[in-house]
Amino acid sequence: MGRAVLPILACAALAAPELHRWLPVAGPMRLLALGLILVGLRIGIGSVFYTKNYPSLDIYLNGARLILLVVAVCVAAPWGLLAVSAAVSLVEAIIGIAGQYLVCALVGLRMSDLLAAVIPGARMALWCLLATAAGKLVGSALGLEPPLTLIPVVSAPALVFLWGQAGDLAEIVGRGFAPDRGAALRASQQET
Repeated sequence: MGRAVLPILACAALAAPELHRWLPVAGPMRLLALGLILVGLRIGIGSVFYTKNYPSLDIYLNGARLILLVVAVCVAAPWGLLAVSAAVSLVEAIIGIAGQYLVCALVGLRMSDLLAAVIPGARMALWCLLATAAGKLVGSALGLEPPLTLIPVVSAPALVFLWGQAGDLAEIVGRGFAPDRGAALRASQQET
């Protein structure tokens, strides 16, 4: 998930101001990016809790998230949307880290193992961020106005992402269309 979520949200945060109608939400989007990244990385943790026969952990974690979100919004609301966005991002980061810690404890992983697994996604996010910045420079140099400036802003990181993930994408497609070797082996064993 990190290889997709990290680059997409990082680029979205950087590219948000490229549409005039997005300008009011560019700041909040940038503040929400960290929390949203951790939301994306914790998408599958509920299934781990259920598989390991601890569904209550999912309930407790989401209950704590709900309570923290309500408190964060109530406390930050007097300072405006930027403060609420920062508070929500902080809550999502806390819950994301806590959830990942619980998953690591259940499956016997160290947090360092999890961080090592996130490094390729973080590296891809950095390359995509650089490509997004380059796309913004190209759009500016060409004098493109929104929404036309989104063409280089979006296509540059998309090309970098596809190039960087080409090997993995080819492997996924290859496995998806490869003959089932196990089926041929089972069929030959049944014949004997």
